[in-house]
Amino acid sequence: MRCQVPVTSTVPSIRSIPPAGSPERQYALLGGLAAVPFTATSYSQADVGVSLWPVFWGGLLAGYLVKRREGDGTPVGFDAGVLGVLPGLQWFYDEFGHVLGQPVDPGVVAEIALLVAMLFPIFLALGGLAGAVGGRLGGWLAEVNGHPEQPVEVS
Repeated sequence: MRCQVPVTSTVPSIRSIPPAGSPERQYALLGGLAAVPFTATSYSQADVGVSLWPVFWGGLLAGYLVKRREGDGTPVGFDAGVLGVLPGLQWFYDEFGHVLGQPVDPGVVAEIALLVAMLFPIFLALGGLAGAVGGRLGGWLAEVNGHPEQPVEVS
């Protein structure tokens, strides 16, 4: 007699983008769009780079709101963070865009293109990470404040 053991997959899955119209997508958009003007302002006023604090706060907002609907704040905060950090991409143009208008060695242009190709995903990941931390904290705050609220049962 052969004993059959159910096989469970331990391969991590990649989370897909939430479907259109879902609360997760709506709150990620809300948190990300709330962070956009503050990220742009922080970049225009800074001499060094982009502040990730607006992205953190946008993720916190998104995480809080989605947790009220029994969702998970961390991935929603990540999505909000990636969206909220997009104005900071102006930094890439400011740092490397001036090369396009000047005659330079093609090898230098290739090296700059490779550098931008390596930094761009790291930049988006840092924004997503800041948003995810904010989303996690926002979800925790929602739980502390009694959300998700349990429906009242009428007997």
